[in-house]
Amino acid sequence: MAVVWDGMTDARVRAMAPDAFDAFDRVAALVGGAAEPVLVELARRHIGGVLGATDSQVEADGVLSEGKAAALAGWPSAPGLSAAERVCVGMAEQFALDVGSTTSAQRTALSDALGPEAFGFVQVLYALDSAVRVRRALRQLFGAEPASSAALKGDATTLWPALEELMRVVARMGAVDPLTTELVRLRGARAHDCRLCKSRRHVVVVEAGADEATFDQIDWYESSDLSQRHKVALRLTDAVIWQPAAYPGELPSQVRASFAPEEALEIIFDVSRNAANKIAVALGADQPTVADGIEYFDTDERGGLILGVCPGAN
Repeated sequence: MAVVWDGMTDARVRAMAPDAFDAFDRVAALVGGAAEPVLVELARRHIGGVLGATDSQVEADGVLSEGKAAALAGWPSAPGLSAAERVCVGMAEQFALDVGSTTSAQRTALSDALGPEAFGFVQVLYALDSAVRVRRALRQLFGAEPASSAALKGDATTLWPALEELMRVVARMGAVDPLTTELVRLRGARAHDCRLCKSRRHVVVVEAGADEATFDQIDWYESSDLSQRHKVALRLTDAVIWQPAAYPGELPSQVRASFAPEEALEIIFDVSRNAANKIAVALGADQPTVADGIEYFDTDERGGLILGVCPGAN
């Protein structure tokens, strides 16, 4: 396995998943026009700072005054930020560090500050947060960081379709087996405390023999009966979610021993795609669509969700 990991370059990494990188780059290019520019730049810098990855942030020159940029270090009380800007910076920090602990008071404050533009701003938070995590993962696992191929401008009406397309493109990646993919998805759902995602199961995995006893092991996977390959996948998932700037020292070698480069890249993109649930969690819109039990889903050939399927129906 070590041989196929040799000679990683930006071009080689990009060539493993060109469609995913193109979709990822399109999202990154549209972020700047999806909310008020000062709010976007405050969020960009603060998310990079709290995740310990300011070196991977591309700052927009001239968007922030010196006073606003300096105020970020003490944003809850430092002069230079408006009340609405403080609310937005606070939500950016919560989103990046622990979206599952977002309070109703924070949601109300964001709604009061931005009104109908709150949804667009939270989309921006997801795009910025995801960009840090993916690019840091590429550096730590591949020693590469493919440059963006997109040079686009957009607005709040174009970012959401770009995000949806990114999710579909990543769902179509097929290097990783379905069970590993589902374990990674559920680990992220539990980390972000997304009620909707926790209530769903991929019907293909269930039909192949996985059951709730299998999924319960996700919570204590290190001492579970899951395979070493699955444990490494979940360690990588945890690192992307909780330690994006500095992975445990042994993790990169474990990933390279357990997965081909294409598989590791897909897991990174899967964790990022799954984390779109943070948008719903941040806004309190993650209610399950079933009152009790489990909702089964599949994906179509375009990577879209098919809901309401039943195991064994085919």
